[in-house]
Amino acid sequence: MRPIAPAGPEPADKRSESALWVAPALLVTGDPFPTERCAGQNGGSRRREVGVDVTAYLAEADPRWAEHSGGEGHNDAPEWGPEDVERAAVFLAELAPQARQVFAYLLRNPGRRIHCTELVDKVLGGPDEGDPARRVAGVLSGMSKARGKSGRRYPFHWWEAPEGSAGATYAVRPSVAAVFLAAELSR
Repeated sequence: MRPIAPAGPEPADKRSESALWVAPALLVTGDPFPTERCAGQNGGSRRREVGVDVTAYLAEADPRWAEHSGGEGHNDAPEWGPEDVERAAVFLAELAPQARQVFAYLLRNPGRRIHCTELVDKVLGGPDEGDPARRVAGVLSGMSKARGKSGRRYPFHWWEAPEGSAGATYAVRPSVAAVFLAAELSR
């Protein structure tokens, strides 16, 4: 695991905790699915299945964007760009309420890989009898009609859990989030 140091100075109250302290919002590891707890890490999303307490943010040019698990609809059309603000507003207006809520949560966290259990807990009213991964996938499948009409790919990426883990993670590329946030502001 290779922590990347935060941009600013380390807070005085954190200096004694660990020589590896990294600001929770800036923690990025070489492994997007670490299985051990990181020293000094107090915030961020929790993956209940494996006890991970890590938040991974992907920069715009991070190669992991290309390693997503999405198939049809994720690669077969152009990416969203600055010229698509009006198209994004139409896309948002066509979303079912739950799909819009999940997507809004992803937009508020650009570049952040969010585990399906966090989306269920924070957006979909908490756990039920169903599998969180299938629940989120079902909600986001409600974007297919709007995606088809838009002529663009899905505005989010997703990654299957590694072998031995459960659930999927989701994220919106920062540049795509900017397009949709501009569309929201222009309404």
